[in-house]
Amino acid sequence: MGISAEQQQKLHYLRREEFEPKLWLALMYAREATFADGERFSGEWLDEFNRTFRPEEAACIDKIVRLQGFANYFMSTLKFFKDGKNKDQPASCQLPGRSPADD
Repeated sequence: MGISAEQQQKLHYLRREEFEPKLWLALMYAREATFADGERFSGEWLDEFNRTFRPEEAACIDKIVRLQGFANYFMSTLKFFKDGKNKDQPASCQLPGRSPADD
């Protein structure tokens, strides 16, 4: 199971016209929250996100993003110890310093 190369490309660039409006806003929130790594983030789309989602919905999206981040770090840590602490391989993937949407 997994996603196709086409789906990966769509998620990488997150072109607004390729997604339903609410899904695009939720994905933008997830991506920018991940890049921000716990810091505050902003964007023109964020006002629209706050107008579109009720506070309870926005809180659920935020929880999912945080839980997925935790799961990613947790599984990377387990892999790190399982693989014998291979120092030549990073324990988790590194996030680029800027969003792919900036391309």
